[in-house]
Amino acid sequence: MHLPSPADIWDLPKDCVVAPLDHGGYNNHLFRVDVSGTATHVLRVYGNHSNPRLIEHELAVVLQLQRQKLPFAVPAPEFTLRGEMCATVSTPDGIKLMVLLPFLRGVNPTPSNLGQARAIGSAIAQLLNAMKRVDTRGLRLPPSYLMLERVHPLVPEPLRAMDELGTLANKTTRFQINDILERVTADANGAWRALGAQLTHGDVIPGNILTEGERVSAILDFENCASNPRAMDLAGALDTWLWDVLGDADALWRRYDAVGAGFSSVIRLSRDEIAALPMLILLRNASVLMHLIGRFTSGLSPYIDVENWLETMIQLDEWLTENNEEMRARAAQW
Repeated sequence: MHLPSPADIWDLPKDCVVAPLDHGGYNNHLFRVDVSGTATHVLRVYGNHSNPRLIEHELAVVLQLQRQKLPFAVPAPEFTLRGEMCATVSTPDGIKLMVLLPFLRGVNPTPSNLGQARAIGSAIAQLLNAMKRVDTRGLRLPPSYLMLERVHPLVPEPLRAMDELGTLANKTTRFQINDILERVTADANGAWRALGAQLTHGDVIPGNILTEGERVSAILDFENCASNPRAMDLAGALDTWLWDVLGDADALWRRYDAVGAGFSSVIRLSRDEIAALPMLILLRNASVLMHLIGRFTSGLSPYIDVENWLETMIQLDEWLTENNEEMRARAAQW
């Protein structure tokens, strides 16, 4: 990717060096900016759009969170030489939207590290409390998880999303996924009314968290922050911390209890929130599926990405059905 020097846009030395980060985002490209051999910033180049209005909410939210002095860092943007939070530039690869962020220290957590899992649960709850104080008036927030029809413009009818795959998905898989989508859509509509909503992060996966030992040093990527039930962020974390050990009950429940205990040390879940966790986990998976099908339809992702997600959703749905009662009982003890 051919990019202009960030020193032409931000207050950086002319001899700063830009190199791709080892772990880039799924939709965006990340570059490390070094000054005198030391990493000082991260340059994020948006890969799925070049519209500044689509990230105004993210930048405004992070700036407000930074003022709240959280016990972990959030990536507030550096202002350009023109006083803007982001830059829109013309490159040989087309118009690109770029944001310069501070280089935050830490590494992505290891899901099997229970100390990190507890710290992450606590940090998510602390972040949710802070996000209640963020002023979102005038901000164009992304759709909530409930609005599956707005996840991707090429998948406007969630209950017919599997039709986009044609014969690639067999009849059994299509039936199972359609059943999940119908159930989760119906259940989510009722839950939203019962649980209420607030501003949430929306994507608390391991790749968006940095740790130093068993301390959370930063939470990243607020691109998907939107109005959802507060338990949505906990459900998202549980989902991504558990899916790789669905076949190992001991390891799974240890992680489940660690994340949940950390969260509950700051926020106590209501009975309705505990009961909704399985549905919220499935709803997150349904949202990701809409995104993957949209990317596949537009030629941006291979079918194997969709196929793997379909298999995971079916396996996860079976596990949640079998373990619903134990999930509730353990959550009540956190």
